[in-house]
Amino acid sequence: MPLDNRPRDHPAADTWIPCNERGHKRVAQYLYRDERGAVVHGVTRCEHKCFAQWRPAADTRSGRRWRLTDEQGNRLFAPCPAYAVDVRVVH
Repeated sequence: MPLDNRPRDHPAADTWIPCNERGHKRVAQYLYRDERGAVVHGVTRCEHKCFAQWRPAADTRSGRRWRLTDEQGNRLFAPCPAYAVDVRVVH
């Protein structure tokens, strides 16, 4: 199911990122969408310039898997064209 259609996962409101345990806070999120507008993957950035990539994952509590590859290192989707980026800056 596309990320936007799951009520439990609201990317704009979810501020947790992997570097959170070091006290970092998310300041921006970049959402990459397919031609239908569904989120394919996202990138979050913290104030220390850490970037964390994720993809929608229905089998996780957060609805996100914090990597873009499978266990063997294979990329799981085709790259999105540049026009598909939806930037959300958090203040």
